[in-house]
Amino acid sequence: MHNRRHFLKISAKGVAIMLAYISSTHLFSDDFCYENNCNKLNWKKFLKKVNKISNNQFSNSWDQELYVRELISIMATLNIKDSNLIDLYSSFKKTIFGFPELTTVFKDDKFDVVIIEFLKGDKIPLHNHPDMTGVILCLDGEVRIEIFNPVENNGSFSGTFIQLKEAITLTKGNFSTLTTQRGNIHSLEATQDCILLDVFTPPYRGDRLERYRWYTRSSLPEPNSPNIYKAVEHKQFPGF
Repeated sequence: MHNRRHFLKISAKGVAIMLAYISSTHLFSDDFCYENNCNKLNWKKFLKKVNKISNNQFSNSWDQELYVRELISIMATLNIKDSNLIDLYSSFKKTIFGFPELTTVFKDDKFDVVIIEFLKGDKIPLHNHPDMTGVILCLDGEVRIEIFNPVENNGSFSGTFIQLKEAITLTKGNFSTLTTQRGNIHSLEATQDCILLDVFTPPYRGDRLERYRWYTRSSLPEPNSPNIYKAVEHKQFPGF
């Protein structure tokens, strides 16, 4: 998998080459389906289904937990060999050394779909998703995710206190979710070369983008407060 990023940069020569590459390396094998349901959705039908359920976000009674469960069921049956998706996926741009490569393969005012490609050791430091839900599907490889919730700061510390709720390792076919109420601050580190498919609802736009933050946290938890850490916010990527 170490040559994948280089391949993707030159793959614009044709979808057929990309499909052949995927087939030869078994990145997205035919057994990639869940709950004995292999009736896979093509890219257009996938977007149509996500668009339909994402309309619920505009309702006062929007059930975010139900939404992410429904979204998982849709993502689980996406045909990730669909040529339309492969075509979108075929041109990554280099970002920051040691940082994964991100491609937004769909975006509108309701949701974004992003493919993130990691090499082993690539990291996305602690960051938030203000007033957003998210579903992360591991397509291949392995990534470790540390998931935090903010906690009330009643002390003199000018930063933020965050509580580690869970540390998980996603492998192929596994999901991680977040809502506005839980898991909205997280970090990711690839323990193997890895590809993720993410859907965020609503997307980073307007005020949400203004409230997007990176965090550096203390190396040790607070005394007598297991899993609670001090964290300093940054508006710009702090150059980890």
